[in-house]
Amino acid sequence: MKTSNKILSVYILLFLAGLIFLFSNASSVFHAKQIETESIIRRLDLDAFSVVVVEADVLCTFVFCDTTRIEWPEPIDSVSNEVPAWVQNDTLFIHSIASDRPMEYSVLCPSIQSLIAASNSRVRLRKMKVGHLSIRAVDAQIFLEHYEICSLDSIEKTLSVTLDASQDARVDVRIPMRSMKAQLSDQAHLMAYFGRPIDSLDLQLTNKSEAYIQETPRQINLRRDASTSVTFRR
Repeated sequence: MKTSNKILSVYILLFLAGLIFLFSNASSVFHAKQIETESIIRRLDLDAFSVVVVEADVLCTFVFCDTTRIEWPEPIDSVSNEVPAWVQNDTLFIHSIASDRPMEYSVLCPSIQSLIAASNSRVRLRKMKVGHLSIRAVDAQIFLEHYEICSLDSIEKTLSVTLDASQDARVDVRIPMRSMKAQLSDQAHLMAYFGRPIDSLDLQLTNKSEAYIQETPRQINLRRDASTSVTFRR
């Protein structure tokens, strides 16, 4: 084969490869936009509450602000009359609406005092504005997060957390606080990155539970059995 023919063949192959790449990329973008436009955001205003019960298989995020409502996406072609939440006796109940794909709820509220999370649920708490928070997690995932660095000092002076985690629950803490009292049982796991040493930590572990504490607290009361694991890092 002549050199000119070889060069022409290479150009043709590169041209075809470029067309295939552009087509596949355009298809991906079109598919993504199609998914976005196939859903709508529903909103439901809520009465005031201080206790939250998250039922099994629920994914939700709490953002603390002056508004009190819940938001969630639904497919345009199958909007349901069912609502995922209601308030009764100062308690917000959240359950999962049947859907072909995973659905995550966003809850906006000024504050909460108590959270109960059931099996296979995942709860994120962001921009905390509470003095004391009680958490009970049974085979659930809990994330305490904060992004307003300028207000960390005020949170550290006031926030205290009581935690009861069991049955393979996973709790991830990434905010400073004043104190924590945690009871871990039945293979529960606690990962705590306080950002600075907290005043006191009361920690009890049983039955193969694990805890990792990034900053050693100023005062520690630790009770555990031989099957558990605790790590402190400065």
